[in-house]
Amino acid sequence: MVAHEERAVVAKISRLLPPRRVAAEQGRGGDLHLASRAGERIMDREAKKEAFRKYLESSGVLDTLTKVLVALYEENDKPSSAVEFVQQKLGGPSISDYEKLKAEKLDLQLKYNELLETHKETCRQLDELKNSKNGSGNNTC
Repeated sequence: MVAHEERAVVAKISRLLPPRRVAAEQGRGGDLHLASRAGERIMDREAKKEAFRKYLESSGVLDTLTKVLVALYEENDKPSSAVEFVQQKLGGPSISDYEKLKAEKLDLQLKYNELLETHKETCRQLDELKNSKNGSGNNTC
């Protein structure tokens, strides 16, 4: 997609999003010093926001998110879960895949614990047999 087309789609998407309102801090009681400090805080916040925006842009996050949102916008049949769509586009497992993996991990952990207990019991029995034959107390497992 050409860059100006992407910008047009992003502009359409941003018009769909609710506007953000930044509450301007103002001094109370006409105190010039308070108004000055409030202005400094607003400038500090704006500088932090701009630095963060530059960080997101330089690391490729904005470009990647824009591409995912454009893909979602261009979907003829909108997915039932926009979050799952975004996760899949970013390469993560879907929510259902994640739940399946979590259940599989739990099953494997239970099997492992059972096998470990069986192994310990077998080692104990082997030690008993060895001890009864030669009277020594060497552990084999």
